[in-house]
Amino acid sequence: MSYRKYADSKYEFVISFEDKYGQNFRVIKDVTPYTYQQYNVGDKLPIAYRDENPYDVFVHGTSIEDAIQLLFTWQILAYTIITGVVVFSILLK
Repeated sequence: MSYRKYADSKYEFVISFEDKYGQNFRVIKDVTPYTYQQYNVGDKLPIAYRDENPYDVFVHGTSIEDAIQLLFTWQILAYTIITGVVVFSILLK
């Protein structure tokens, strides 16, 4: 986790796992703050990955809190405001 001025904090896991063929992988995965707080270093994390691309990792157990946190990032809010201003200005003409 890092803190950057004028930016959202970034939460990520470093995940090491072995695929079904015995090959080891190490992946850095961005997660929501809620998911980040649910696990400690060394905990087993329920994941899934695509056989064609083991670096495409998904964390199981997405909750409503995760969905809400994804919807309310500063980027989404900025895009919503910009879109609203553009639509409103078009409707006024």
